Amino acid sequence: MITIKRSNKEKLIKRMKKFYKVSNYKKTIKVANEILKLYPDEIDAYLIRGDSFAKLEKYNEASHDYKKVLEYSTKNVSTFCCIQQRLMDISKFEDAYEVGNEGLKIDPNHENLVMNKLFNLINLGKYEEGFNYVDESSKTSPHWKILLNAKAELKIGYEEHEEALEVYDEILKYDKNDESANSDKVMLLISLGRKSEENKLVDKMIEKNINRDWALVTKGLSYLENKNYKTAMKYVDKSLKEYPDYGYAQYGKGCVFYIMGEEKRALKYLHKALEKEDMNYYWNASFRIAVIYAENGYLKDALDIVNEIPQSDISYKNVQNFKEQLIEFMDKE
Repeated sequence: MITIKRSNKEKLIKRMKKFYKVSNYKKTIKVANEILKLYPDEIDAYLIRGDSFAKLEKYNEASHDYKKVLEYSTKNVSTFCCIQQRLMDISKFEDAYEVGNEGLKIDPNHENLVMNKLFNLINLGKYEEGFNYVDESSKTSPHWKILLNAKAELKIGYEEHEEALEVYDEILKYDKNDESANSDKVMLLISLGRKSEENKLVDKMIEKNINRDWALVTKGLSYLENKNYKTAMKYVDKSLKEYPDYGYAQYGKGCVFYIMGEEKRALKYLHKALEKEDMNYYWNASFRIAVIYAENGYLKDALDIVNEIPQSDISYKNVQNFKEQLIEFMDKE
């Protein structure tokens, strides 16, 4: 009798997963309901039904099911992380915050839970509490620098640039060779147009071997502003010579060739860069390829590329403007 039940349960779960895989969320929910009627503590049914509700934008129902997963599952950190992320994905930040705190009781230093605590506080509008959480974290914590970097990024998002620079300086006072803080400070200085400070810091990074491969490319790309292609290529090639498989250098070389008007060679290096699947420049490289395609009349191919670029990408506003121009131009043809 037990074997028959188990077989029936497995068939139902398989059927439920099959419907979910083909995006038939209503039928997925219907089968999940059947499973839970027979097996009220079946975790997979709650999880997949929750995901289906989320796809249908029924977020309260999804949140209910995600909490049921925690109720019936073994209380381990990976489960808390899984459910917290799902709750954050559907903007249930209060629930996500509570789930994360329960997970932190098991592992107070879990990186994802530590970081998400900050982001959930910010998303709940508790800015002061969130920043105090960072400021009160101990320098001995393995995530202290990561939290400070996150604080700096949030300050940049609120256009509090001087405060962000202060955060980077706080990290660098503690560890002057921190790659992330040095690199992020350079990017902020670039966006603020503070050229002399940018050059000084990049030169220091190259000299002290702090994220040197990145610094060489960044130094090279800075020469493009004055159309100094020869010097720009010199630094990019130096990075490639020292780090032959470095995707950001290939991206940089593609950018230099593009500005020089050598689009065929630009595409060659931009596609090479994409092969590395480094998200630090992946969508920028994709966007550059889309622009080249559009300039050469391949409008549909360009549109296909920009449609893949996520809204969370830092340059999405430019992408959206480009996309609108593309669609307008295609409609006229």
